[in-house]
Amino acid sequence: MEFIQHRLNWVKGELFEGKTIAIVSFAILLASFLFWKFGTTPNAKAIVIPLLVMGIIAASVGVSMVFSNQKRLVEFKSNYEENPTAFIQSKKERVKDFQYMYTTALIATVVFLLVALCLLWFTKNKYLHASAIALILFGLSLQMIDYFSKERAKVYYEHINQEINN
Repeated sequence: MEFIQHRLNWVKGELFEGKTIAIVSFAILLASFLFWKFGTTPNAKAIVIPLLVMGIIAASVGVSMVFSNQKRLVEFKSNYEENPTAFIQSKKERVKDFQYMYTTALIATVVFLLVALCLLWFTKNKYLHASAIALILFGLSLQMIDYFSKERAKVYYEHINQEINN
């Protein structure tokens, strides 16, 4: 398989990830609307804003990933054809440069979960409990996405190194 195909597979994975984030975020926004419209208990009303905020943040991330990666598909093909060696080297540096984000995301998830557990355990405030539920959902979503992204990055990095060594 030609190297550009590995790069295109990477971008297609990013597109899938962005679409998944967008779809899930719209489901969260729908849930927020449904809690607002049909929720009758104080806890149902309390979760509206945390889900709305989380849904908006996730939707903006997902939609921006889709649009930015669709533009890149065309750019990558032309950049690769112009200078394959420079293209491959730049992609190697790019993959190395964002590896810290996986650790950062894991730390953020742990912090989100700890804060959420503290809010659930030490408070009786329904708004803080609702925020804790949204933090748990956000942290677990972040880890689910990073789990697959990290795997794709590892595979892609191996292909980059194989191409450089050939």
